[in-house]
Amino acid sequence: GRLPSKIEIEELQNAPVDFSIQTEIRQIDDFLYGQLPVLKDRILKVVIEEDPYQYSQKYLIKKLLRQKLPFYYSLKEVNDKVLLHLISFYRNNVYTYEVNPKEKKIILSIKL
Repeated sequence: GRLPSKIEIEELQNAPVDFSIQTEIRQIDDFLYGQLPVLKDRILKVVIEEDPYQYSQKYLIKKLLRQKLPFYYSLKEVNDKVLLHLISFYRNNVYTYEVNPKEKKIILSIKL
């Protein structure tokens, strides 16, 4: 890739958040393989957060009862998938990528 200019980095950091997704497998895969490839000529800012439902008592009870539940990636798995996707398909685009383990979220800004 190429090194971004200061102006490009400021544009990415000051861009409004387009949408927020959670670490549910369906949502992550839809973003990486369905939405991201069709977006063009814009700055996209996405926040990926852990779903609090996956740690709730209701979820754990349903899991014990073997009821139908959504499946989740860990934040580490999401990080690995997003980085692999960026390196493979968007390495020449300008992007910023921030992992915040305290708040359990990932912030991606990319100029498509």
